[in-house]
Amino acid sequence: MQTLVREGKYKVIEYLSSDESYISAVAVDIEDNEHRLVLINTYLDPLDIRRFVPLFYDASRSGYDGFVEYYTEFSRVNVVFRYHSGKKLKQVFHKGSTIDRKKRLEMEEELLHEAVLMSAIPQELLCAVLRAENAVVNLDSGRLKFNMVARPENIERTEWLTDQLGEMSEMILKRRFTTPARELDFLDRLRTGGFESVAAVYSAWREIRPALEDDYEKQEKDGPVATFLGAVRTHLTRRKKASQYKKAYRERLARRGVLVK
Repeated sequence: MQTLVREGKYKVIEYLSSDESYISAVAVDIEDNEHRLVLINTYLDPLDIRRFVPLFYDASRSGYDGFVEYYTEFSRVNVVFRYHSGKKLKQVFHKGSTIDRKKRLEMEEELLHEAVLMSAIPQELLCAVLRAENAVVNLDSGRLKFNMVARPENIERTEWLTDQLGEMSEMILKRRFTTPARELDFLDRLRTGGFESVAAVYSAWREIRPALEDDYEKQEKDGPVATFLGAVRTHLTRRKKASQYKKAYRERLARRGVLVK
C-alpha cells in the first residue's frame, strides 16, 4: 500500500481497515506546520463513488470544522477529516466503570454538543460516523470527539440516527437504581425514537441538566438511606410508564433487526 498520498501531502502511518471497495487510514499532514493527524476514507467502487461524491461536496460546504477536504486520485475518491487521539468510548464507559456522576453529566453534554456540530454534514454521512466505535474520549480534558470512519455500507439515510446517539448516552450516563426520574425519562425517550433530530435531543438535555445536577446534589446531602427510599418511590411511580417504554424499546429493536435478549 501507498505511504505517501495526495502528491506527498499526507504520509500514512496506520491503516485501520482495507478491502476491495474501501480503505481507512491515519496519516500525517506533512504540509501542516503542526503536522497534525488526519483520517482518510478511500472509496474504490465506481458505484459508491457516484453515490457519495455529492454528499462529500455538500460536506465540504457545510462549515463543519472537522472536515479537511475530498479529492480524486488514481480513480479513487478520498475524504479527509481531522483525526483525534483518545481512548475508545467503550473502553472508558464500560459496565464496570466507576466514573462519578458529575463527570458523566459533563461527558453527556460533550457528546450531544459534538453531535449537533456534526449534524451540519449530510445526514447520510452523519449516520455513518455518529457511532460508538468512532467516539474517542479524554476524561482529563473533558473532551469527546469522533474519528470520522465512514464505511460505505453505513452511508445511508436511516431513521435510526437518534438510536445510535441513545446507545452512547446509555453508556455514558449508566442507569442505576438511584438514577433520577427525569434522567430515566430522557434515556427512555431517546432509545424509543422519541426525538426527531439530534438538535431536539440536545435541546431536551439542556433543559433538564440543571435540574439533574440539583437531583444529584440532593442525593449527596440526603445520604444513602434516604436516596434509596426516594429511588423506590421513583420506580413505583414510573412502573407503568417504564413498562410502556420497555415494550416500545423492544419493538424498535425488532424493527431494526437487532436480536432482543
